[in-house]
Amino acid sequence: MIFFKNNFMYHTLSISTGYFIADTYDHLTLEKIIQNWEILLHHATVLTTFSISLIHKKYLGFAMFSLLIEINTVFLHVYRIMKILGNSPKSMPYRMNLCFIDATFIPVRTFIPIYMIYFVYQSRALIPFSHFFVSTFGTLIMLIINFFLLMRVIKINYPEYYGKDEKLI
Repeated sequence: MIFFKNNFMYHTLSISTGYFIADTYDHLTLEKIIQNWEILLHHATVLTTFSISLIHKKYLGFAMFSLLIEINTVFLHVYRIMKILGNSPKSMPYRMNLCFIDATFIPVRTFIPIYMIYFVYQSRALIPFSHFFVSTFGTLIMLIINFFLLMRVIKINYPEYYGKDEKLI
């Protein structure tokens, strides 16, 4: 995951970095920054780590593995779109999407980052300390952000226990 090189992976990572830049701009210009502090911190962390990978042409496997976390993001975006379009929370597509959010959240937003920290720790002799620090610290930031996001997801999926949350994911 450190030294493996592949043009497809490099280009995929470049496109993903462009997406994160555009999404960061979108959040900075169209939404309230205070409401989205965790998203901006997430994007800053991702952009830092992806930039290191792109500049040094290393860690492509690690960066691609981290993109698996975005599987859950697809369902979170679908949720937001359904809310914006006024879909009923009782509709089958809406409920199915919530099930997909629930089914993917813990595996991809918890287990993958934990494995990534383990991998970086095991590989620490192969990488510069600065890269070790950025990847470890960045992944820890992501785990903390994911915890706050999980709390929001639980409040939305189970309002009978936590009350209604007016904020979109």
